[in-house]
Amino acid sequence: MQDDASWPSSGEAGYVLAVLMLAYILSFVDRNVLAILVGPIRADFAISDFQFSLLHGTAFTLFYVLLGVPCGWLADRYDRRRIILGGVAFWSLMTVLCGFARGFASLFAFRGGVGVGEATLSPAAYSLLGDCFPPKRLRWATSIFAMGITLGTGISYLVGGWLYEYFAALAAQGSEERLRIALTFASTTQRCFSVPAGPRQTTQPPSPQPVACTRLWPLEVELTRAEQ
Repeated sequence: MQDDASWPSSGEAGYVLAVLMLAYILSFVDRNVLAILVGPIRADFAISDFQFSLLHGTAFTLFYVLLGVPCGWLADRYDRRRIILGGVAFWSLMTVLCGFARGFASLFAFRGGVGVGEATLSPAAYSLLGDCFPPKRLRWATSIFAMGITLGTGISYLVGGWLYEYFAALAAQGSEERLRIALTFASTTQRCFSVPAGPRQTTQPPSPQPVACTRLWPLEVELTRAEQ
């Protein structure tokens, strides 16, 4: 097993965890905020309940599920910070474009784009956490990261209604003002996700080493090597 000196410091690991959790919260805000807009969307696009269910569920879930495995493959081989940053930028752009949709088909396509972007986050995030926290602290870190699901869902409903009223009033100012706000948000997001890159950790020792006693770990047992 690797000693603690080979892992990032507690401050660096905590920073990475905080940034990834923030991204996770934002992802659930973006995917769930559509639920509070059932009335306005149905009225504007003249769609049925079934069509809205396709927008809220199928359009997002289809691409999110299908791209999860390819994104995990990419996270094993390429810079995970760039994967996450690219995913955040893409799903943020798709969320903005949802506001410019002019019909069911275009909104379905943009919701699918949100799913494409968000599919990049979890595989790369869990891989980064595995490189930042030793096994004895990794369970704690992943538990904190998973809190983003509940926090993001709650924030999407609590804040979503207020944002809807705010942007409904802002719509009277024209598309240029909306675009300026979107670009400001994108710039701020890019600065927030400046996660330091560290070496990938390995869960296997570089060569077999004798151990002094039997140690237990989930699904692994290291037996004492008596022979030299």
